Amino acid sequence: MATASSSLHWPRTVASGFDGITVFDNYIAPERYAGYAAGASAADLVFSFNINPGFDMIVDRDAEPGSCYSPPDFAPPAAAAIDWSRSDERERAARLSEARIASAFEATVRVQTDPALANVRRGFFLVYINSFNEWHEGHAFEPMKDFGQLTPDERALGYHNPADGSYRLDTLGALLRPVLAARARA
Repeated sequence: MATASSSLHWPRTVASGFDGITVFDNYIAPERYAGYAAGASAADLVFSFNINPGFDMIVDRDAEPGSCYSPPDFAPPAAAAIDWSRSDERERAARLSEARIASAFEATVRVQTDPALANVRRGFFLVYINSFNEWHEGHAFEPMKDFGQLTPDERALGYHNPADGSYRLDTLGALLRPVLAARARA
């Protein structure tokens, strides 16, 4: 059985007795998975990278003036800042998140099925979905309310909900259905 570290420091991971790595950070873009997979493989470590929707969290509106608080960045990075007060901008953010889900799915499956890398050599395959149990953390797959269902109090908090609150889970489902159907036929 593989034991995994969340470190990307290969010598420290090996020295600590782990035989694999995994990354839970949604700010690590899927474009970087191949490089990390190659590095882990060179150290004979198995690896798993997450499928994630990026990161989007409401801003702390009660932060003390002069405190070290700064709002977390939206991921994946947008070419232009998102104006959360506008419905078309919330929809743009949702499309960016859908694209992140798809690219993370494709990137992690691609590196985990690459015969030149450690996972295939060692017969290891593990794809996980990075979603935490707190919706306000900004990276959950479970459905959120559609924007039209938000109460005035919720809107005052600054939730970024798009028109369709289930878009993340629907996107993930659409990616998984062909894989699960192929598995069922096998």
